[in-house]
Parts: sequence; structure tokens; C-alpha cells
Amino acid sequence: MKIKIAFSTALIVVLFMSGCAKLLDIKFKADFPADIPVVVSPASGINNVSNVSFSQSVTIDPTSDAEVSKYLHYIKSWTVNEITANFKNVSKPVTLVNGVLEVKNASRTATWSFNNVTINNGASLTINNDNGQMDQLGAILSDKNSFTVKLSGTTNTGGVSFTLSMVIKTTVIANPIGAK
Repeated sequence: MKIKIAFSTALIVVLFMSGCAKLLDIKFKADFPADIPVVVSPASGINNVSNVSFSQSVTIDPTSDAEVSKYLHYIKSWTVNEITANFKNVSKPVTLVNGVLEVKNASRTATWSFNNVTINNGASLTINNDNGQMDQLGAILSDKNSFTVKLSGTTNTGGVSFTLSMVIKTTVIANPIGAK
């Protein structure tokens, strides 16, 4: 009889603690902005009109967000809600003939491809999850290390500069009692 009572008590304590652990989950938003400044060299050739390649990258450190840094070792999940990407500081309108936006760390990569996008101030890139890229980006964030965002491609002419201004908008769930 005493064994049954002890077992029942232990079971109740375990169930209660499991439920309390979930109640202690902390959910917060963490946004990661990145400006990628691009300078496309002047085109070469007789007519000075040809596709010109470029590549530029920046590094994002997830711990630059105060809440992420505070709960880094207790993060249970990371969800990418949205990525916005808008052009600004465009020196003159140009066409992105083809381009690749790549987010990567040492072990994972998420990429988006673009064709024939007009770049002018306020223009945007559509960042979707058609091939599970945002899920992959969530995994990159879950690695809790710095990662690189690179924009590369060709424009229809050179001698232009612009900035791709991005924000990776996420939701983070952490549990300060360490249940991951």
C-alpha cells in the first residue's frame, strides 16, 4: 500500500512539474535587421552596356538581440514569421537580371532566386517559403551562431549602387528552467 501511495505521489509530482515547465515557457519576438550595401562596378565593353556581376554579404549575430542573448541557452524553438527585403539608396534604376539571396552558417543554407527584378527605391523582393527556405532559416537560427546573408547576381548595367534592407522577423520560445 505504501508503495502505491509513493508511486502515485511521484507520478503526480512528475506530471505537475512537466505541466509547470510548459507554463514557464517564454515567447518573444526577435527581429534581425541587415542592410546589404551593393556597388556594381561600371560595365566594360564598347557600348558600356552588359550584364555586370556583383556579390556582397553581411553577418548577423542572433545574440545581438537582448532577449535572445538573455535566454540563449534555454531556447526551445525558433519560428521565422516573415522576411522583408526592400531596396533603398538606389543611385539609378537598374534591372536585377538574376540574383540569389543566400542565408548560411557552417552547416545549413537557405536560398532564394530572383529574375528580372526592377531595382529602384522602395522596390521589394518577395521572400517566400516555397521550398522550405524559412524552415531551413529557422534551423540556422536554432544553431544559435552567427550566420551570413549574401546577395549576388547580375544587373543589366554597371556603375550603380543600392542597399537591400532586410528584416528577419521571428518568434522564439524559451524555458528558463532549462527544459529544451
